Amino acid sequence: MKNHINMHVASRKKSMAHILHTAAAVFARRGFEGATTGEIAEKAGVAKATIHYYFETKEGLYTSVLDQVLSDWAAAMSEIDVASGPMQALSRYIRWKIDYSRREPDLTRVWAMEVISGAPHVQTFLHEKVRRLVEQKGQVVKSWIADDKMDPIDPAHLFFMLWALTQTYAECEAQITVVLNKDALDEDDFQTANTVISRVLLKGLGITSAA
Repeated sequence: MKNHINMHVASRKKSMAHILHTAAAVFARRGFEGATTGEIAEKAGVAKATIHYYFETKEGLYTSVLDQVLSDWAAAMSEIDVASGPMQALSRYIRWKIDYSRREPDLTRVWAMEVISGAPHVQTFLHEKVRRLVEQKGQVVKSWIADDKMDPIDPAHLFFMLWALTQTYAECEAQITVVLNKDALDEDDFQTANTVISRVLLKGLGITSAA
């Protein structure tokens, strides 16, 4: 009986993850207003009723997509700790964010579209979760500054810069590929991005390998 329940739970999680991934791709192209649960269901290969069974409404599905992005990004930020030091922690964070833009471009684009439109569906997230997370990790940055491990800088604006630098490879991929004369970005492009961003940012913050 227990194994049956576990299998049911695993199957449910797999189905929901598949629907969320498909929904992210549709929302990234159509936006919230332009997307329909019918199109999402068709592309996911499930009945429209299945979408509403798991998420009830289109807004519920859209909010779940945004919550997934935030959960992923919050998990990455949780790795920024005092003990790691700025060199290791920020290098790791930049690498993770660049890789996320490579692996999950649609999720990144959906978040960008939401914020650009005034963030009507994520005000609670921003006020209760994002603000608190930035404040917490800002204290970590301030402790590094106090220990002379990096130059003084406003922590919040540091995170704004980190987000902009890493997320642009998903949000502005169309522009970047044209400039690079490529059909799509490949793994080497993301590795180069990681190297350049890390080198410029860490050097600009006065962080050395000993920090």
